[in-house]
Amino acid sequence: MKKFLFIFLIGTITLFAQTVNKSIERDFNAYSKLIVDKKIDKAMEYINPKLFNIATKEQMVAMLESIYNVPEIDIKLSMPTIDSYGNLQTVEGINYVKIQVTTPIEMKFNNPEFKNEMIPLYLASFEEEFGKGNVVFDEKVKAFKITSSNPVIASSTDQNKNWKFITIDNKEVSVLLETIVPLEVLE
Repeated sequence: MKKFLFIFLIGTITLFAQTVNKSIERDFNAYSKLIVDKKIDKAMEYINPKLFNIATKEQMVAMLESIYNVPEIDIKLSMPTIDSYGNLQTVEGINYVKIQVTTPIEMKFNNPEFKNEMIPLYLASFEEEFGKGNVVFDEKVKAFKITSSNPVIASSTDQNKNWKFITIDNKEVSVLLETIVPLEVLE
């Protein structure tokens, strides 16, 4: 009987984790699709609202739109994939799951001053930011192809029905996030 209860308990925990992961994936894909489609204002609905204590929604929208609207650079994001899910952690009534995400990015310079001699310099700079082996220059399309891998903190305040996200894309951001996300979740 104890063996049956143990197996039942493990099965229930696994099923719960799969349900949580599916709802995170659903919301993360909806959020990502809005970003890829450059519907930045609508994507803000999926941002952890505590982030707006650091920068207003309007400031964040303006910043992201300015990145996409630099005339000398075409940035094309593809749909990211979730590589792994951390454990569900509940802190002060909020559920958190740290996920690891990989996003393909294509960056093409339209500036007539951009010369082939500059490619190694940009390549080295991008490799420093994204890691060696995560950046290549595609001669056919004259664009840098970048594989960006970042942790993302998913949070839910409504028993895992809806999820909000914060991407940790650099070390400076992670210091700010300590004011929004509990330290035990960030680790």
